[in-house]
Amino acid sequence: MVCYGALILTVFFWLKTILQNRWLALLVSLTMALQLPVWGFSFQARGYEMLALVSWSGFISLLKFFNSPGKKWLYIHVASCAIGYFCVPSFLYFHAALLAFALAYQVINKKVHLAYWKYQLSVVVIVYLLYLPCLCFSGMKAVTSNAYVVQYENYKLLAADIIPMFRNYMDYCFASFITHNHQADLLLFLLPLCLLFYRKNRTAFFLGVFYAALWGSLVLLVLKMKLFPIDRTLPGHFSITLALMIYTAYLLVSSLAEKVKIKLLPLLVIPLFLVMLSVNYVKKDKADVVHYLCHFPVNMFFNIIMTEGVNAIPKGSSVAYSYESFYWGYLCKVNGYRVSKCVQGNEDYYIKLSYEGFSIGIDADNYVYVKNAGDFQIYKRK
Repeated sequence: MVCYGALILTVFFWLKTILQNRWLALLVSLTMALQLPVWGFSFQARGYEMLALVSWSGFISLLKFFNSPGKKWLYIHVASCAIGYFCVPSFLYFHAALLAFALAYQVINKKVHLAYWKYQLSVVVIVYLLYLPCLCFSGMKAVTSNAYVVQYENYKLLAADIIPMFRNYMDYCFASFITHNHQADLLLFLLPLCLLFYRKNRTAFFLGVFYAALWGSLVLLVLKMKLFPIDRTLPGHFSITLALMIYTAYLLVSSLAEKVKIKLLPLLVIPLFLVMLSVNYVKKDKADVVHYLCHFPVNMFFNIIMTEGVNAIPKGSSVAYSYESFYWGYLCKVNGYRVSKCVQGNEDYYIKLSYEGFSIGIDADNYVYVKNAGDFQIYKRK
């Protein structure tokens, strides 16, 4: 929740600067606070909320550095990148966007900022030191060749997954703004590219360049890896997409207001649009949070584990569980069972997933299979 609050405040102060209207910035920030991955992961200690926060701080500090070069912004930028990798290795997707934007910015302005590239070396060193315990204990392959990052698709299968994955991304970002109409989501997604046409507005133009770098770099990494990143690893992408979409809408309505000579038009249209977005998020997120947040139907599995599993074990029994069955450990503990964090091998019952082997310390010959509870297997000591 601390990261959640820090994220909303960070977005608010940045938006207040570019919108030049604190009340409108507050409305936009509150709308963004309702986006599914932003509030959903605020109560899960999985690193994704902090990933969204450092993505924003890395993005803003980079913009600040280019607008007013100073080491303090580079320090914040380096810290943001290092923390991002420490949270989840998939920060690579956002870091690639930062690097692509930095390169594009310097090419467009025909000016090289050597300090930026030198400080990127410090990111490499810090991340290496942070990952050193993992590399020494588990090895490099645990990071680069685990089941979630291995290239398993060819380009034909990759192409077939484009539309389903894009729909997942849009659901995460906009919660299907118009139900069962992904064309509307596509329009909202493409809207920030209009910023590239604001050549006279330096801020807007380079935000458009960043948006192109944000998703362009992702496409290149997908083509290289032959693998789409799962939606929950891209909270920074979705949050910044939402912010830039709203900002683009504000600029377009402001341009229209100048032509029709109705100065208050943006202050009438944009708040109404934000209310529509907010209502949509509140309505859709209630139904989607139990599944779309982690693609795991939490309520259904809770009922299965409790009715078919935990309640089938005599109260007061000692229970051991495998690494992947940690949820059982929690449910058994709060329901009055004696739970072993470290397997002793003499527990009354042992729980594991069907595809797992027995934990070290458990002699399979001393246990007999009882039943399944969903994907989990229950064993009783002989």
